[in-house]
Amino acid sequence: MLVSYQSSCFSGRRWWAPAPLLALLLALLAKPAAHAQAPAWQTAAVVATGALSSNVNTTATDADGNIYIAGRFVGSATFGSTVLTSAGDFDAFVAKWSPATNSFVWAQRVGGAGRDEATAVAVSGTNVYLAGNFPASTLLGYAIDFGGAPLAGTSAGDMFVARLTDNGSFTWALRSAGEASITGLAVNGTSLYVAGEFRGTATFGSTALTSTGVSDIFLAKLTDAGTGASYTWAQRAGSGSIDQATALAVSGTDVYVGGFFQVSATFGGSPLTGAPGGFVAKLTDAGASGTFVWTQPSGRGVSAVAVSGPGVYVTGEFSGSPATFGTTTLPNVGNNNGYVAKLTDAGRSASYNWALSANSTGSILPQALAVRGITLYTAGRFFGGTAAFGATSLTTAGKSDIFVSKVTDAGASASFAWAQRAGGTNDDQATALAVTSTNVFVAGDFQGPAADFSGTSLSAAADSGFLALLPDASSPLATSTARQAAAPITLAPNPAHASTTLHLRAATATRVLVLLDATGRQVRAQALPAGTAVAPLNVTGLTPGLYHVRCGAASTHLVVE
Repeated sequence: MLVSYQSSCFSGRRWWAPAPLLALLLALLAKPAAHAQAPAWQTAAVVATGALSSNVNTTATDADGNIYIAGRFVGSATFGSTVLTSAGDFDAFVAKWSPATNSFVWAQRVGGAGRDEATAVAVSGTNVYLAGNFPASTLLGYAIDFGGAPLAGTSAGDMFVARLTDNGSFTWALRSAGEASITGLAVNGTSLYVAGEFRGTATFGSTALTSTGVSDIFLAKLTDAGTGASYTWAQRAGSGSIDQATALAVSGTDVYVGGFFQVSATFGGSPLTGAPGGFVAKLTDAGASGTFVWTQPSGRGVSAVAVSGPGVYVTGEFSGSPATFGTTTLPNVGNNNGYVAKLTDAGRSASYNWALSANSTGSILPQALAVRGITLYTAGRFFGGTAAFGATSLTTAGKSDIFVSKVTDAGASASFAWAQRAGGTNDDQATALAVTSTNVFVAGDFQGPAADFSGTSLSAAADSGFLALLPDASSPLATSTARQAAAPITLAPNPAHASTTLHLRAATATRVLVLLDATGRQVRAQALPAGTAVAPLNVTGLTPGLYHVRCGAASTHLVVE
């Protein structure tokens, strides 16, 4: 069951802000706070309640602020009113969470009698795309089931990509064969991109790739034709040793992939020398083919990539020696240091703007990254004592704890704004992030018996997935895919005394209307049922002043008298 806390409303002396002051307040509202106090966890919930074991690997959000999570489970698992039972070993799952009702809307399983898992999820409009691996199922000769439509495997390491509708029904599923695994999925319109690693020969539709080393990187494109999909092209990159792709993002026809290489690796005609280390590379999709354009080294490993305009953000870890990002060198402290860095994509080349490190006498391992305007969020795990994120220090309560940090991008430099932790006495980690206009959703795993989220205790007998929320309203939401401008919200009257009426475009799903004060603190929230185009907004008891109204990607301002 979800535990939720909501900020209380407050009252005080009435005042009216003249136009110059209103302009100043609007400017302040748009600016992120520097070194602000970390928000407390507002909600936390166990994912796959009752499962013998569960893990959350990935999250995504839609335009209405709903959250989609995916991973794996074994046994019988409950998602709200839906009970899923694995067919054998681990099965994959994907589920939709509604912040409006603080509950799961639906959940689906994918699997056979072997070991299966979902590793990536992406949303485009009303389409939900899921990717993952089913190596043990195919090795044992089992088919994997997608809601009544089995997909047979043919090799020791098959991968799948599938599409669901927004109500949780599968539309199609596509297999690629070989000893390979998908780790990343990104979508732009009807174009889907997957990335990962493979050994030997892997087949993507009619394209066969052969590794030159122990394992190579693959990046492939699929085209969604509605009732089915097919691979359009596939590219490999790597060296004569071990190479892995662990992160993927897309912006228009530009595809960004990050990961790890062991020795000098080649990305198309672009060699990357040095060993071992992380990398971020750009590939341009020309329709029927894809070409690598540039490659940059990045720490010892890249775990996540995010894009906002020409800004390309990466996070990962480095250890053993200082790490260099262009003209910035980060010192090595402790065993593993976390970093976040920004590059500017200049088309045919890229260069670093800044790099920022989080240090510990133990280890900091970032695993997820999200960007919203000039605000970045990283999440992962830390262990071995105290971890420093700028001026904020976090201390573990057990073996390893969850961390979330906020970074403000100032253009040529950056700084940590805050950091927050959660966890218990055992091993806990954050593996995925999703941001809406007002909230940061964090997902991952915790190991029983319990994990604490700002006083909310989650309990489980073994490894269990979680979904938790940190309220943090800042700059407008930035996405890596082109999106139509949100329909405007209008309020009348505005200024308002006791109430006002909201007018906005109707949607097919329930949405959440959020009211923020001038400091970005959430003071009220109300659910808008599907089809709502007009709704009353009660402002009784609010301190007179400027407020911000958000619903999905749309927003406006309200003055309360």
